[in-house]
Amino acid sequence: MNPNVSSTSGATASAQPSNRPISEQPSTPRHEPSAIPKPPPPSYSNDDIQAIQEMFPTTDRHTITNLLDQYDGNKDLVVNQLLQNIA
Repeated sequence: MNPNVSSTSGATASAQPSNRPISEQPSTPRHEPSAIPKPPPPSYSNDDIQAIQEMFPTTDRHTITNLLDQYDGNKDLVVNQLLQNIA
């Protein structure tokens, strides 16, 4: 072993500063106007929901409104879907 050569440890090498740039993050989030448009109002009424509930009294209101949302208020498609689920 040569006394003039000093050994380096892994800890010393890892303590060296990195030359990589650090991306700066804003301290507070920026609040920009929302670009998400509001959904249009449902294309069905409470009377539509009630009429379907009368046809399918064992089906809960939430299921009916979900189907009306899924089929864009098309009551015929909702009734057909509910009829297929019964059969």
